[in-house]
Amino acid sequence: MAATSLIRSAIFGVLILALTLVVACGASEEPAAAPEPAQRAQAESQPQQPAAPAEPAAMAQPAPETAAPPSSGSSQPAAQQSAPAATVAPRPAGARSTLVPTPTPAPVAEVMEEQASVGTLNVAYSQLGPPKFIPKLSGSPQTAINMSTVWESMWHSDSQGNVIPRLVKEWSVSDDGNVWTLHLEEGVPFHKGKGIMTAQDMIWSTDNIVSEGTVSGRLAQRQTIFYAEGGGMTAVDDYTLQVDTTSNGPRFDLTWYSTSARLTGALPVMSGAHVDALGEERAGVEDPIGTGPWQHVEHKTSEVWKLEAVQDHWRKTPNFAELNLWEIAEESTRIANFQAGKMDSIHMSLESLPVIEQVEGVKFLRLPGGGQTHINIHGQMYIDRPDLGTPRNSDLPWISSNPDVSSAEWEQARKVREAMSIAVDRQLIVDELLGGAGEVNHTFGWMGHEARLNELQDSLVYEYDPDRARQLMEEAGYGDGFDIVMALTTRPFPGTVQTGEYVCLMWEEIGIRCAQERSQMSAFRPKFVDRSHEGVNTHGVGPLPEPLVTYSSSLVSAGIINYGIEHPWLDAKIAEAMATFDDEQRFVLQREVAQWVFDNVVILPMYKVNWIFPLGPNLDPWEMACCDARVLFDLEYAPHRQ
Repeated sequence: MAATSLIRSAIFGVLILALTLVVACGASEEPAAAPEPAQRAQAESQPQQPAAPAEPAAMAQPAPETAAPPSSGSSQPAAQQSAPAATVAPRPAGARSTLVPTPTPAPVAEVMEEQASVGTLNVAYSQLGPPKFIPKLSGSPQTAINMSTVWESMWHSDSQGNVIPRLVKEWSVSDDGNVWTLHLEEGVPFHKGKGIMTAQDMIWSTDNIVSEGTVSGRLAQRQTIFYAEGGGMTAVDDYTLQVDTTSNGPRFDLTWYSTSARLTGALPVMSGAHVDALGEERAGVEDPIGTGPWQHVEHKTSEVWKLEAVQDHWRKTPNFAELNLWEIAEESTRIANFQAGKMDSIHMSLESLPVIEQVEGVKFLRLPGGGQTHINIHGQMYIDRPDLGTPRNSDLPWISSNPDVSSAEWEQARKVREAMSIAVDRQLIVDELLGGAGEVNHTFGWMGHEARLNELQDSLVYEYDPDRARQLMEEAGYGDGFDIVMALTTRPFPGTVQTGEYVCLMWEEIGIRCAQERSQMSAFRPKFVDRSHEGVNTHGVGPLPEPLVTYSSSLVSAGIINYGIEHPWLDAKIAEAMATFDDEQRFVLQREVAQWVFDNVVILPMYKVNWIFPLGPNLDPWEMACCDARVLFDLEYAPHRQ
């Protein structure tokens, strides 16, 4: 009860302080949450920046658009004026990739009646990161932001998660399912007169994203498909690309989706000639181009990225003439700028909803099932390999000196990790931090696929039990507790950083003492790559076509991005699942992975969360692509308020 009272007091205090600051700022003509940087003009049209970095806001997922003006005189239906539902909506049944060896689907008509682009759209995110406009160097959050603006990929997703044509207009597959023939859109121009996209540009982009120095989290999958032994890519002509996957063909569907259509894991297509001519530094930082509906104007790190509409875009000319993406780390400052009408939409934490609902003319883009958050436990490197930058440190209480899961050493460390998990009151976090707009989670990566856990759905549960947690700590030899580094890393999901803070308060009750370190994800991400962090960090992922997508990239030794665990059993079982074509049998294997991950407590799932973007009085809702809305996608369709 002491932990519960402490958490409730902390949450209440933080919320009251934030709301007080926001209301005070909103009362004046200019938001007063932070002074303007000296180099920025003081014009009324410019948003204010925070004096120092802080926690990010959140984001979410695909779902039907919904408007919800809060004013008493609103003509909107009452159901649309309510706060988000108290539970996370399951991912749409149609949200699996539809790329299967079938006849070419009819391309989805995207071209609409064009009107002149007018006005400026201002959006504030919690983080933009430094400019990274080369595929191999584009990590998080840059990939999502780039894919929503200047870049386009082979395919896209509709609002239900179905794969639809984009730069690939139609395709076919050989009878054995191994050779895919992709027919490209013809005459698609790169920005600023930099030539026409061809099959050679797709090959260049794919070569680049798997080249030395890549930070791509989908490296292994891309190598398997695009560079299969005995196969590979061939440009038949300027607008026809063949991909021979050889024996890897049967699982092409799943892997293709995760590498080329999933919004934040997509493969951007760039002009190889442009990069080769300017060099990666200039083309990737100073002069980026793509085929998307928005083109680069100016990028100021930690401040703003200015873009303009591509007139007569081959697919859809944006409704707005200019797009400014602002980096504002402080939640209270984003709220103040939205209240003052300086921002048309922002990253917003759910605890700020009561304040945002009072903004005159506000509507909401509601995105149920937006993300699943977790805490990564780093240092569990149980595969001894010469290229491992940071060897396993078995002096850490949660790390075993023996990778054998039946050994006494393993059980000792496992008890510590179990204590870390059951000491957390996940329901309290959902109720107090998210205002009930989510639900607790105990199975990493399974959001939207819970029904396919079958009987495991009810048994894989970490019951909150601080007394047993203390007992486990005693049994493991850590009755006096220990110190641990909690990296409060920003993610675009509601409450991610705050969750880490409250988990640390709960851990204090069993003797675990946190050294909390705030970090933007772009700064922390290299530690995922080199496996150098020896602590825990806050994290989260969006919905997935299958749990295997994240298993195969973040829980294996071959993954560029790793969430803290490498183990021979995981490597072997995940590889077996990836090579399994039969859908039911593949889920049998994924359930085995879920059971092993749960039993050995190698990662700490927290909650599944809804998300909403507030829309100011100049902006109406639009249908957004599924299934990874860490940022606003399809901004070219964002309409002026009627």
